[in-house]
Amino acid sequence: MARAHTGDALATLVAIMTNGDAPATARVSAANAVLDRAWGKPRQDFEFSSAGDPVAAIQRARQRVHRQSQATGAEAASDEKASPQDG
Repeated sequence: MARAHTGDALATLVAIMTNGDAPATARVSAANAVLDRAWGKPRQDFEFSSAGDPVAAIQRARQRVHRQSQATGAEAASDEKASPQDG
């Protein structure tokens, strides 16, 4: 029964989202709801647990980002060597 109202519900969200007179919080909530339904919720790479050390988790995340940026940099350097520019 709820699915029968999907079109109306989405139209209501879009109406709120685009209504300049609506409170900003309502517009943001409606926009997030529309995006979540259109594209899905963003993937969470990791979550903090109450038993874990949040500082250690942040350090691990920074290391992971650093490794990824190094790998991307190495790929870019490899691409530059493979196709030297005319000079």
